[in-house]
Amino acid sequence: MITSSPSDYPENEKAAASTEASSEQNRTPSDYTAPRKEQMEIGAVNHQSLYDALNAAVVPFNQLNAQGIPPKRPIMGDWFKEGDYGIMFAQRGVGKTWLSMGMASALNSKDSFGPWPVHDSPGVLYVDGEMPAESIHQRMEGMGADGMLLSLNHEVLHHKSDRMLNLAEPQTQKALTQICLDRGIKVLFLDNLSSLVMGVAEDKADEWEKILVWFLGLRKQGVSVVLVLHAGRSNQNPRGTSRREDGTDWVIKLDKVTSDAGEGVVGARFVSRFEKNRNAQTDPPDIEWHFQTDETGKVIIHHKVGDPYEALIDWVKNGLTSATDIAKEMGVAVGTISKLATKAISEGRLKKDGRGYILH
Repeated sequence: MITSSPSDYPENEKAAASTEASSEQNRTPSDYTAPRKEQMEIGAVNHQSLYDALNAAVVPFNQLNAQGIPPKRPIMGDWFKEGDYGIMFAQRGVGKTWLSMGMASALNSKDSFGPWPVHDSPGVLYVDGEMPAESIHQRMEGMGADGMLLSLNHEVLHHKSDRMLNLAEPQTQKALTQICLDRGIKVLFLDNLSSLVMGVAEDKADEWEKILVWFLGLRKQGVSVVLVLHAGRSNQNPRGTSRREDGTDWVIKLDKVTSDAGEGVVGARFVSRFEKNRNAQTDPPDIEWHFQTDETGKVIIHHKVGDPYEALIDWVKNGLTSATDIAKEMGVAVGTISKLATKAISEGRLKKDGRGYILH
């Protein structure tokens, strides 16, 4: 059955137009100026409010510490603090998830992690968008994590609600923020970006704003974010836009151990290097990690301070040959690299190649 309304007929359209014209003729000048005046007044109030806020925040440098802003509490070592936004990146299969899970487990139990003491035991939520729930369970259990360490796994979410995780969606961001506030979460691990974010171009800086604004909001709530990323093709930087690194407090890069000593060793073996660090006065040293799982399922974590001599050999093996470039990556002086290279050349491990070095 087809129904019609009065506006479907021409005569009613004319009547409506006539009524509108009559109403227009009866309006007074104030009918036009009042809304504009109201909008101007609202704009003036907003402008004055913003001016007052900005003006009140303008203080002398020597009074910055007297503004009552609580200092950021240390969480791990001298490089990880409350409200931090940090990045961990590496190529596939190097050990990103092992290291991030090791950090989460140590924070949960307030055990030291490698050479870094844990100062606090904050609420931790590990959001995983890639691994099977069973594998996450096995790894975390093997590291001694208990029920206080919370997990949001993509398989569990889909199993219980048929939903998918997409951190680019504002409603998902709001929901996760509220979960953090409700459950007392202070550290949020996101593993990893490519599996948790959809509809955002990785190489477009403006696209990253959809995520960055959320991260900055979490920081104001005292929630730290640890974002796990894949490395780019060159393995020198995280994949995608460098805009992601601009707001970070620290960036950790993982490199696979390629020295001869690593051959035949079972388990994940890699070196962690700080590419950026705003919190500590000096960058923490390179750490060589070795994660092994025994026959009972227990994960045994070995670590040692990275040997700069072996690090030099590893960089040359990975294709970095210039002393200047290697020094930059290792955070040392070019002269230090030259001394290490001289030793390697005398021992027959490297040889000169123009201004750079190659394997002997």
